[in-house]
Amino acid sequence: MKTNRGLLLLSCTFVQLAVAGAWPESSENHPFFVKGVTFTINNTPEDPYRQRKALQEVKAIGANAIRTWGVGKETGDLLDNAQQEGLKVVVGLWLEHGRNGAEGDGSLNYAKDEERKLRQKENLLRDVARYKDHPALLGWGVGNEVILNIASEDQKVAYAKYLEEVVQEIKKLDPDHPVISVSAWTVSVPYWEKYTPGLDAYGINSYGPAAGAIPDALKAQDADKMYLVTEFGPRGAWDSPKDEFGVPQMPSDDEKYDQISRGWSEWIEGNRARGCAGGFVFNFGDDDAPTSIWLDFYVRGLRRPAYWATHKAFSGKDPGVPLENFDGLMVSPKTVQPGGVVKVGIEPLTGEDLTDVNFTFSPEFGGRDNRNRMLPVESTGIKGRIFQLQVPAEPGIYRIYASKKSVGGNVTITQSSVKIEAAAE
Repeated sequence: MKTNRGLLLLSCTFVQLAVAGAWPESSENHPFFVKGVTFTINNTPEDPYRQRKALQEVKAIGANAIRTWGVGKETGDLLDNAQQEGLKVVVGLWLEHGRNGAEGDGSLNYAKDEERKLRQKENLLRDVARYKDHPALLGWGVGNEVILNIASEDQKVAYAKYLEEVVQEIKKLDPDHPVISVSAWTVSVPYWEKYTPGLDAYGINSYGPAAGAIPDALKAQDADKMYLVTEFGPRGAWDSPKDEFGVPQMPSDDEKYDQISRGWSEWIEGNRARGCAGGFVFNFGDDDAPTSIWLDFYVRGLRRPAYWATHKAFSGKDPGVPLENFDGLMVSPKTVQPGGVVKVGIEPLTGEDLTDVNFTFSPEFGGRDNRNRMLPVESTGIKGRIFQLQVPAEPGIYRIYASKKSVGGNVTITQSSVKIEAAAE
């Protein structure tokens, strides 16, 4: 692998931290290795110190960096708070996607919308000029999975060329920090290799065992730049087996813990000699939406396996309390009429008390907002390990989530699915 500008810049950043005494184990020949977490937590009127407290938790699990997806009104405070906690920041510079999709902003045609492209670049460069001298800045992350969400080949090429223009303008303003862009897996790499040579390193979003295959995938595309795993976690819904209704089967909490704690060592640190400069474990926020249940550190303020697994990966320390785990749900019948009743059986792998189990339904149909709805339900009876639940009245396929709070402020969650179907007339 070539010694490139990105590696040199990261090395220089590491040496600067060493001089400041923040990284006593560092040396000039040992570049900064990112042990990071993606971060979106902002202050609220009810909790004006929420962001600072969240950063303290990130620091406490052994992280040295965070990554954002874009710049907002909270970015200045975030950089200041990160500096206070001794954390570095890869600041995201959001670029619009080229078609409507998960990100919800896909109307920019990179082959034709010259005025909007210029306006987007001007806004982005103002952000660079504003924050380029902040001591917490580690680098810039320009665009997230954009090429994945562009439909046509001509627009993909136009975007990659536009990205190069943006990268070069950033470097004119800030020659002291590396510039990366972020791809879903390596789908963007062929375009970057051909049209965006100014990138200092590549950001690759990859979950589960696939993260370990990144060096081989880059080599197969003749790419020899260093890379960061810019999103990492347990295997995602796109890689998971589906049940009879086509609903991805969520890994157990034990599997999630293992794929982060062991996977970090094997698939990220284990590829350090093959160009991996570190990574960021995915953590989007703190709510009870399906993405949070699958990937995040917290759900309704309670810790999920990802929190403790990242703590283990970064610090080497095991959880201070035993983590409970469910071995899935058994649902009968699997198809039921609107407003009907299903029986749900739970078999706990650890812990025996099932008196504090809560259930929610989540639609698997409609748009993103509808799929993020969580519909709580009261169990209408329990016998042994069997609960009776009344299903929603609206037909469709739903996930059923069972959650249980356990010692240490943790919560274990498992899921199954049910089909609500009106009887034929």
